This record gives sequence, C-alpha cells and structure tokens, in this order.
Amino acid sequence: MTTGTQMPIIEVRDLVLAYGTEPPIMRDLNFSVFPKEIFVIMGRSGCGKSTLLRHLIGLQQARAGEIFLFGKNLQAADEAGRNALLRRMGVMYQGGALWSSMTVLENVMLPLEEYTSLNLRERKEVANYKLALVGLEHAGNKYPSEISGGMAKRASIARAIALDPEILFFDEPGAGLDPIASKELDDLLLNIRDALGTTMVIVTHELDSIFSVADRAVFLDTRTRTVGAVGAPKELRTSAAPHIRYFLTRAGTLK
Repeated sequence: MTTGTQMPIIEVRDLVLAYGTEPPIMRDLNFSVFPKEIFVIMGRSGCGKSTLLRHLIGLQQARAGEIFLFGKNLQAADEAGRNALLRRMGVMYQGGALWSSMTVLENVMLPLEEYTSLNLRERKEVANYKLALVGLEHAGNKYPSEISGGMAKRASIARAIALDPEILFFDEPGAGLDPIASKELDDLLLNIRDALGTTMVIVTHELDSIFSVADRAVFLDTRTRTVGAVGAPKELRTSAAPHIRYFLTRAGTLK
C-alpha cells in the first residue's frame, strides 16, 4: 500500500515496554501505521508482541515513550480523552472472548447497547448486518458452544466492528485454526479492510498470514530488545540481518 503524504493514524515514539521494576522487554520502539493499512507486529515467542498490543489499546501504561492515536497522545490523555480515543478502536482477542451465556447475536449487540442510544430493533439490525459481513448471518441465535472455532473468530470480528471503528486490533487471530480456516480468515480481513476502509494492526507469527495480508510489518528483535526492521514482509525476507531472514523464510540454519 502507498502511504504517500498521509499522516499516520498510529505513531509510536521511543516506547519502552516493561513490567514493574523488571528490565525492559522492548525499548526505543519507533514506527507508524497509516490509514487503511494492514500492519503486522511479528517476532519470536516472548519478544513482547502481545505486550505491545496491550499498550496500543490502552490496557497497559508504558514505562517511557509516547503513543499517538489520530494525532493525540494516548499516554498523556485524561480519562475522557482516552475513552474518546478508545471508542474509535475495536479489538479481537486471541481466544475470541465471547460471553458463553449470550447468543452470537447478543454478543455483537453488547457494545451497541453499552455505547449507543439505538433501540432494540436498531441494535438487532446493526448486529445482523455485521454478522452478514463475516458470513454468519444464520448463526445469530446460536451460543458460542454451538459453533466452530472459525465461526467464533468471525463472531468476535463482528463484535469488534459493531461500532464501526477506524482501527481494528487482532491478537493472533488465526491461533488454533486449521490451514483452510486460517486462509478464510485472512481473506475475510482483507475484505473488511476493502469494504470498510478499516486500519488493522495484527499480532501474529504465522508466515502464511503475514505474507497474505500485511502491507507492512514491524519485527521485534529479542536480541537487541528493540525494532529489528520495519517494511513490507516480502522485502524484509531478503534483509541483511540473518535472524530476520530466518524468521521469514525458515530456511537455512540460524547461528
């Protein structure tokens, strides 16, 4: 995707990720995400991918550095300002996080009930439309225990887009899916981006998904504990850094 002269929708500046007084997991993180881009956060297990995601969605405060969403500093915002920024985002968690006591339709309606003044009929109409977008128009009356893992992922996406967010965040969306279901989910993400113009940030280590959906990616380097590279995955595959090449090709021997 061509960013041209667009302003970034997300900008991370000198971010330091750490828990308590422990040494930093990652430091000096700098990268930008542009509108309508699918941006992947990748790296080896334990590099801090999900921790970074929690910082980006406001669940964790950074030890140092800044996160700008829509040009506004998330870290420095007051409660009202933070809530206004977070309302413009949707999140799909790794396990789906659907409420087991609610039907699929009720799960998708939940954010509409919480954050809008729509009446019951209007909430149902919006929720059914979002379920149709993810191919679940006939599953609204089922409970999470009655649908497959792939369907649960789609239902979680429908809930994440219920409020028409400008940014969607995904934590390992393909985890636990077979290759066919994972490919179908990748296609769905591309279709949603194209249909709704949504910016997406995805945490994943699955190579097929990285090369299928990502416009650009950031590689979190466990050796240096900072950004190893930022760019299109196909370009990073020929990186001068052997450990980045190895991660993206799984070819040769990493020394």
